[in-house]
Amino acid sequence: MELLKEAFGAGWADQRMLGGMAGCMVAYTALARPGDLMMSVPPPAGGDSSGRSDGPGGARGLRVADIPFDLDELEVDLDAFRREAERLRPRLVSLNQTMVLFPLPVRELKETVAPWGGRLYFDGAHQAGLIAGGCHPNPLDEGADILTGSSGKTFSGPQGGIIAWNDPDLTEPVSTAIFPVLTGSHQMNRVAALAVATAEMLEFGADYMRRTVANARSFARSLADQGFRVLCANRGYTRTHQVMADVRSLGGGLAVARTLEEANIMVNKMLLPSDPDSPDAEPGGIRIGTTEVTRLGFGAAELDAVARLMRRALIEREPVNRIRREVEDLRSGFQTLHYTFGTGAPAPAVPPNPPNPPSPLWSPPNPPNPQRSPRSLQARRPPDLSPGRAPSRPVRRQIGRPSVPQPMQPTQPIVPPPPRRSSPLKGRAAMSSLSRRKFVAGSATVGAASLVAQPQEAAAGAAAGGAPRSGPAVVTKDDPRYPTLVWGSNQRWVGTPDAVHVVTSTAQVVASVQEAVRTGKRVAVRSGGHCYENFVGDPAVRLVIDLSRLNAVYHDRQRGAFAVEPGATLGDAYRGLDKQWGVTLPGSACPTVGIGGHVVGGGVGQLSRWHGATVDHLYAVEVVVVDANGTARAVVATRDAGDPNRDLWWAHTGGGGGNFGVVTKYWFRSPGPPARNRRNCCPRRRPRCW
Repeated sequence: MELLKEAFGAGWADQRMLGGMAGCMVAYTALARPGDLMMSVPPPAGGDSSGRSDGPGGARGLRVADIPFDLDELEVDLDAFRREAERLRPRLVSLNQTMVLFPLPVRELKETVAPWGGRLYFDGAHQAGLIAGGCHPNPLDEGADILTGSSGKTFSGPQGGIIAWNDPDLTEPVSTAIFPVLTGSHQMNRVAALAVATAEMLEFGADYMRRTVANARSFARSLADQGFRVLCANRGYTRTHQVMADVRSLGGGLAVARTLEEANIMVNKMLLPSDPDSPDAEPGGIRIGTTEVTRLGFGAAELDAVARLMRRALIEREPVNRIRREVEDLRSGFQTLHYTFGTGAPAPAVPPNPPNPPSPLWSPPNPPNPQRSPRSLQARRPPDLSPGRAPSRPVRRQIGRPSVPQPMQPTQPIVPPPPRRSSPLKGRAAMSSLSRRKFVAGSATVGAASLVAQPQEAAAGAAAGGAPRSGPAVVTKDDPRYPTLVWGSNQRWVGTPDAVHVVTSTAQVVASVQEAVRTGKRVAVRSGGHCYENFVGDPAVRLVIDLSRLNAVYHDRQRGAFAVEPGATLGDAYRGLDKQWGVTLPGSACPTVGIGGHVVGGGVGQLSRWHGATVDHLYAVEVVVVDANGTARAVVATRDAGDPNRDLWWAHTGGGGGNFGVVTKYWFRSPGPPARNRRNCCPRRRPRCW
């Protein structure tokens, strides 16, 4: 239970249900009485039977009405919902989906029904892993009274049901509904397996789910390129692990699923929004998930190959036996189950970048609900599963999708980064033996005058003429991408470096700086390329580190601060902080400025009249430095009085910072004691200034 509470940021959790449907019945029992009215997602919009009259809701005796949906956009029609909810006064809003492409506006739905005591229940059967991994808004943060889910599916554990909540008044009705009403024996062997799966989700879930979503989006684009009608192209196809395709012209969902099964490609038949809302309706679509293939190590190249195989089987009508052999050959190269304590994460995947990708992986319509149980805000570590080992939770909650300011070669794309956690203990140990003077001396060896940095974590793939998959993408003069990477916004300054390293993680920045030290090359750093000085274009610069792909914006629970990677533009940072948490930074009003150089220069703008400079809210910084022995390393420095690295933090609070190293991450938290509510960590925005 402690592991589940940590995974979902909840005050209470239970795992005794033997299935997700049982969790639905527990929620209905705890939140409503027979005869109450419940509004739920209709089947044409992807609604599941768990929220309909023929499922647990009907068995509980609840009356069911539809939540109004825009079936073209597959989103809730909030205006229509408010009118209908005001008229019907439902006791419960139940969000149950089997077709899950985009997050739902939980906060607005709950705010609509709250005035008359209405409750909201979120059935996360398909989204539980995405929620725990930080790739889907947490419904409990947005006002849901109860969250349930399947311990399988995206959560990747054994068959079973899980439930989480924050309201202490729900503890008794939930617990008594589980036992003695719905569960007797809850199979301890399953509980042990779930404990391991949850610990692995805490350890690897952020990376696993990010790659799963990136793979789904990449696969959707590949299917569209192969001539399939993929739903919601105008919205980027999907923000989850699922892809939906309209296959009516190919014989319908059932026929297509059977053909693909013969080729050893497993998909589900699925009703389309345009299909009749009838139990005997013939499904016109198929639903495809990327959770399992991602765990096997599939990336963009492999999923593109699957899309081509599907085209040959369904559109070109090639013999299924021939395709089945090719599927088996493709699958035979992926025999390791990743994201376990025994195997770790796979090598970075390389899905292609979409044209004009939307900036967020998901865009919650409002900041999360600030009303959280104090118990749920406590920092909880999972218990040891074996002597000497306690799985560490990835604290990253990235919400921004990296964007590439320069056109990249289509066959060598860069994708959203696997989440990483900075290592403050290692940083302090590294810094403890270094004085400020040694920092200056060491960093000067690598062209310190130009080290104003903005890196980003994206999984870079092996490029033609580039680096191996574990290193940065190396672009040299004979690469078609080179001309677009050697100038910024001011095209008077065009550099002629030997190479440009497009880095996607702090480790890659360390490796690139170390290479510059080893080869004696002067290095310069670029993120957004907005600078109007000839720093990067200087003829003396032989190696450029391009940091534009480090642009994540997320809340770091461990530090109680908002982390912003310096490759993010101010627009990326403002949108991410405002949409998710309702906070901002008092920086410039120009959205295309890279935040890395802006912060080390002080960072002032319209809101500075009220909130001071951006660096006044800088809590910590991660910097790649070079010591007097010529060794590159990453160091974390905070403003805490007892931090031995505090001078390095101070050096980045308005004096430029470039003489000390390459910034790879900022943490922002306003001065004073840490806020219990993350929405109080940074300034609130003033609408009239925007």
